[in-house]
Amino acid sequence: MAAIVAFALALLGLSSPVLAGGDEAPPACDLSLAQVGEVLPPNLETSAQVRIIRPGQVVTQEFVAGRTTIVLDAEDLVVSARCG
Repeated sequence: MAAIVAFALALLGLSSPVLAGGDEAPPACDLSLAQVGEVLPPNLETSAQVRIIRPGQVVTQEFVAGRTTIVLDAEDLVVSARCG
């Protein structure tokens, strides 16, 4: 049955990672990227896996399990680091 559904989705130009057997693990959150109370490492940049939030910055509230969110203060000191 799953093969029929996967075939039907393929005909429509759609895909399903569950039906396709995608066994790739999502990227993991890495809390070791920044330490609370320390300056943000200079080589660390915002990417799909890292979100850096500065004071007054507007951000969305969606939860992305594999993303590391780093919150900074006005002096670029790390206030918190969390997954999501």
